[in-house]
Amino acid sequence: MIHNSVVSRQGAAADSFIQHISQGSYAFSCWDDSIDAFPVPVLLCDHTLTISHANEAFLSISGFQNETMKGMHFKNLPVSLLSGESVWDAALSGRITSGIAEVVFPTGAGFYEVRALPTVPEGQSVPVMLVFFIKPDNPPDFPSYDTIRRSLSESCEILAEMDGTILSISSGSSIPIPADVLLNNNILKWDALSEHPAILGIHNHPGTEIRFIHENTVLEVAYLITVRVCEVVLLKRSVLFLTITELISPVNDKADTPDNSALSSALEQLASAISAGNFSYRMEIESCPEDLKPGIQAVNTMMEQVQLQFQALTDGISQMNSGWIPLSISAPEEGPFTGIIQDLNGALDSLQLMIATVESFTMSVMEGNLTVKGETSGLSGYYQAMIAGMNQMLVRLNTPLLEMKRVAKAFAACEFSSRMDEKIAYPGDFASMKESMDSIGIWCSAVVGEIDRVSSRYASGDFTAHMSSKLEVTGDFTTIRSSLDNIGVQVSESITVLRNAADVLTEESDGIKREIAAVSGQAETLACYTSAVSERAVSVQDEVRQMVMSADTAMQALCGMNEKVQEVAQTSARTHEMSSQGVVLATQSREGIDAISDAAGSVDSGISRIHEELISIEKIIKVVTDIANQTNLLAINAAIEAAHAGSYGRGFAVVASEVKHLAVQSKESTTSISQTLAALHDAFREVRDKVSQVQGEIESRSHAICEMVHLFEKMAGEVEVIATMSRETGILSHEQESRIRDLNERARRIGDLMVETARDAGSSAEACASSCRSIEQISGHIEAVARYAEEIHGGISGFTV
Repeated sequence: MIHNSVVSRQGAAADSFIQHISQGSYAFSCWDDSIDAFPVPVLLCDHTLTISHANEAFLSISGFQNETMKGMHFKNLPVSLLSGESVWDAALSGRITSGIAEVVFPTGAGFYEVRALPTVPEGQSVPVMLVFFIKPDNPPDFPSYDTIRRSLSESCEILAEMDGTILSISSGSSIPIPADVLLNNNILKWDALSEHPAILGIHNHPGTEIRFIHENTVLEVAYLITVRVCEVVLLKRSVLFLTITELISPVNDKADTPDNSALSSALEQLASAISAGNFSYRMEIESCPEDLKPGIQAVNTMMEQVQLQFQALTDGISQMNSGWIPLSISAPEEGPFTGIIQDLNGALDSLQLMIATVESFTMSVMEGNLTVKGETSGLSGYYQAMIAGMNQMLVRLNTPLLEMKRVAKAFAACEFSSRMDEKIAYPGDFASMKESMDSIGIWCSAVVGEIDRVSSRYASGDFTAHMSSKLEVTGDFTTIRSSLDNIGVQVSESITVLRNAADVLTEESDGIKREIAAVSGQAETLACYTSAVSERAVSVQDEVRQMVMSADTAMQALCGMNEKVQEVAQTSARTHEMSSQGVVLATQSREGIDAISDAAGSVDSGISRIHEELISIEKIIKVVTDIANQTNLLAINAAIEAAHAGSYGRGFAVVASEVKHLAVQSKESTTSISQTLAALHDAFREVRDKVSQVQGEIESRSHAICEMVHLFEKMAGEVEVIATMSRETGILSHEQESRIRDLNERARRIGDLMVETARDAGSSAEACASSCRSIEQISGHIEAVARYAEEIHGGISGFTV
């Protein structure tokens, strides 16, 4: 390392500052005004050597802008190390380094002493890097290209670029270099090099070396020219390094010079093989002089060691290029690459340790364990800084994730008022994730509050409530909103239908009551008529009995008719009077039968009207049943939607249960009414059959009474004949006796008919009474229907639709 003999003023200030930080007398925590005003140019880099700050002194000498520097990587600065250690060495080793470098700033190029100080700020775990650019007080003390050329080898003569451009050449050299070479400043313009085939095919492979002898026939001098391709770390590129040595023996003294042309050819082939990367080439020993065989054998042994070590290095590098890191490079312990292989094995050990640490770290992270820490023991430098950086990264990732987990858990418990902690730092995308989580809470709070408002209105019976159209909802909340609004609409429509049906049912019940009252009145009238018929039939029966008794008396009087004609005349007069009364009674009986027939017809028409009304009631009951079924289905859907809504739909679930219960009651009521109506249908059919039978019997009895009237009229005529011909009864007494017997027989038949008429009238009265009782039962059922309608109407009156 090259240092100034006298420490510069900036160097002394930098040394003092670095010493204070190293000893802990200066509490370095972050970039502050004191560093910004420090007279020495300073850069602050993170553990990845990304520049975060530059002080005023650096911006002044470099010409960079502060905005340009932030985020720039140190490798993008044009810094060429000439001697000492670089900033990368400080990052890898974790110790203070110093080196001389040429830096090309926008304001100009210059030489600086670059010192790097890795340190960990107070309160942090990730290291940072302070880089000082110290301007020397005496710049000429820094090395030049000539110094670099002389430091490579004592015999160094020419340093040139790969294209032949001369960078440095020994001054005062006695070797004559052609003038055109010096004029063009290109060593490859020399014919001795440009005409050599090996030089023309030279490649940019560090370590390639070509040796040959150039004979100058004019000066009779021979030169040994050695051309090597060298990788110069200070210049960060390959250059040509030429050594030209004058041979002692003159060109013309060939007699004493051994013929080494074969050896020279073998060496040239060996050099070409090595230049091509072929280390399997071996020199032939048999054709060489004995004094050269040990040297050639040593060269072959060296080539064998080089081949084995180079093959081991090639295999290791191939594995690394394929993504596999070998445990070590297995190669012979002796050889030119032994030091490189040992250093590479040490680097592989550190890399394997780092890979194992990263794999363990990655597996823990993949398992969801973000609290794991990567183990940094056994690592150093950049590897240790990288693991420490990953640990810090996990800390910064885990804290927001834990906070998000807490808020998500609160959201899962429906606590949408929970928010992300503002005191926690949210880097990068975590800031937008925090805003998203807070937005979710705010939006869900608004939606749940609106659902609670609408559900409360539903619970209070107001189904006109709807979710606000100003509240924008998406996803599943759109379905919930539509379902909740549809529940209100459908329940409102169902309640309206129920209310209308209850009103219609009430009106129909009132109409049925009126019709039943009319039918009841007509049945009572029919009962009265039937009772009158029965009473008249009894009167007729009594009259017939009297007529039979009179006939018997007439029969008894026939024996003394001759002696008692006067009595017969009187008896005939009484008989004529009784027959006249019989005609009157028979006529009245026929009129009563006709009245009963008309009443039975009225009852039949009334029963027909009642039957039509019952059919209307059945239609209404069917409508109510359909409404109850729809209400029950709607209540089931409402209960399902309430179950989907969870705890917020419990209130509405109670309402749905009550609506379902009311629908079941309505359905049971309608079922009972239907059964009652069916019984009424059966009763009315029975009444109609009875009335039809009564009408048939009345018609039959009407014919019988008509015949009886005719008989009575005929009997009156006969009695009148008897009265006028009473004086002649003596002769016709036998005929009269037979006629009286016939009249007696007919009277008995009339008595029997009247008994049957009285019995039928009693049955008709009983049928009317049964009809009255059935009508009373229908009236009771209709009143129950009316009460149910009033209950339905009262139940839905509390709802607002």
